[in-house]
Amino acid sequence: MKIAHPELAHATSLDEAEALQLDVRERVHLRPLAHAPHRVAGCDAAYSRDGLLGYGATAVLHTETLRRIEVQTARAACRFPYVPGLFSFRELPVLLESIKLLTEPPDLILVEGHGIAHPRRAGMASHLGVLLDLPTIGCAKTPLGGDWSEPADAAGSWSEVRMDGEIVGAAYRHRAHRAPIFVSPGHLVDMASIRDLLPALFGDHRLPEPLALAHQAANKARAHH
Repeated sequence: MKIAHPELAHATSLDEAEALQLDVRERVHLRPLAHAPHRVAGCDAAYSRDGLLGYGATAVLHTETLRRIEVQTARAACRFPYVPGLFSFRELPVLLESIKLLTEPPDLILVEGHGIAHPRRAGMASHLGVLLDLPTIGCAKTPLGGDWSEPADAAGSWSEVRMDGEIVGAAYRHRAHRAPIFVSPGHLVDMASIRDLLPALFGDHRLPEPLALAHQAANKARAHH
């Protein structure tokens, strides 16, 4: 797969990383999905115990059936420190290596992280979407700031997440009595499209099935090294 903007993928300092995120923010476009996605990918990474190596995984499923189509994994050295708000510069390089191995580009990518629900509106899902010029959605287990309230306890409940008064995402409870996840548009998708599409991508896990499968694949790749 071709990387549309490789110059945005790497930073050598915190200042450069923040500047690149502002560039990413200017390139993010939110809009309804152009067409119904058939191949949806999930991306996740695991790390060696010393934190020096990352194991990236991309799992592609059929949107309507959640049937597994393809899973690719990669390993790479971690060259950027763990810094809250700048996590994409640590994780995206190894995720990109796994994405490059796909036989076909996915129609949509889910990332375990945030999209525009980020202080600079350039979380990992937005960053990856701009890099690949593909629709992306962020799905995280915890919020990265903002104002929100617990969604109703009923399955399928949503509540808005706001930053500086702007709606940047939502808390979504897929099952009653289960903790919500925090979803936000990354690139080339909007919240209305997310609300229409996302519920059908869940199985038995807290996160959507493409992310659950990518998580398992990344951990398996780490265990084999």
